[in-house]
Amino acid sequence: MLVLALKNSSSTQAHAAVGMLLSRSCPSGRCGTFATCSLVLVAPDVAVTAAHCVENPDKKYLVFFPGTRLVTVAPDGIARFCDGQLDCDPVSGDLAALRLSHPMTGLAPIARSPVLPSTGVMVGHGDSAPARPDNGILRQATVPIESCGPRTLCYRFDQDSPAACNHDSGGPLFGTDGRLLGLASQTEADCVAGKGTYIRVTGPWVDPWWQDHVDRGGAPPSAGVLSRPVLNVDCSRQPCWRGVDADGLRIPFHVSEDSSSLVVSINYALRTDPSGCQAPDQDSCLVDYDLELEAPETGRQSCDCENGLHQVSVCSCKAPTSGEWTAVIRSVANKGAFQVTGRTTMLDGGAAE
Repeated sequence: MLVLALKNSSSTQAHAAVGMLLSRSCPSGRCGTFATCSLVLVAPDVAVTAAHCVENPDKKYLVFFPGTRLVTVAPDGIARFCDGQLDCDPVSGDLAALRLSHPMTGLAPIARSPVLPSTGVMVGHGDSAPARPDNGILRQATVPIESCGPRTLCYRFDQDSPAACNHDSGGPLFGTDGRLLGLASQTEADCVAGKGTYIRVTGPWVDPWWQDHVDRGGAPPSAGVLSRPVLNVDCSRQPCWRGVDADGLRIPFHVSEDSSSLVVSINYALRTDPSGCQAPDQDSCLVDYDLELEAPETGRQSCDCENGLHQVSVCSCKAPTSGEWTAVIRSVANKGAFQVTGRTTMLDGGAAE
């Protein structure tokens, strides 16, 4: 399986509808739930990714969008473009739809673009350079693109230019209008120099399949439910751990009284800089964090935190107390780059649920 990521790119928190596909694996002999590929939300309960990311439809997959609750892929919810087609080329048909077990409340799905611009914005949670396994941070880069077939878009790259690389297959390519052009599929020469390919998501070849598996039968948008960010911290750009004691990194944020729910998440790089590892060739380089939330002193609050995974942790609270909250991040194994995202939801007009 060929998985891709973005090298020579910039970290970002600007794409709420770009997520990670998580599944259980054992990198370096350490088992847990790790990022497999990237994906993008195209309907309230449908995400699309590269078909080669879900080669085992019976496997349990989790979907993560920053600042939202984790969601599983529904049973029998994987529809690959080539399934049931006798003469389908899996390379040029490298596209899959994932039906989620429940709609993503408050996130705006991404529409397809009807036009092909000369440049595109590639986005994904992958590695920042060849042979640097630091996937888990959302990154973006702008590249010139061109049509290279009825089903594919291509770009050329060298050692110093942005490119798709490891752990970003299925990541979106957006047009200048912010709409979806394609999904990362293939690259060449270990992301050093060559041609990168994105699978197009528009055109006669894909429209009937898209209607059947994305447009038809999808959950309707959550009427009247709004989502707003209350916390965006990118610690892939700054040394956030400098001077922090063993009690953990404390990040304050505010929750308004019209909020009906609160979700705070952390997504982090798979491994830290090898210079910080006791044995760089061992799994001692793997990063792991725990996330906790502290509510305002004026109210008692019940929040559920999922810290049993790797690469993401998520805390969610219903009817959060208004006031000053604190996200507490503690290092379980090594320290590395991470991003923290917090979102509250409310009913349109500010009424509580």
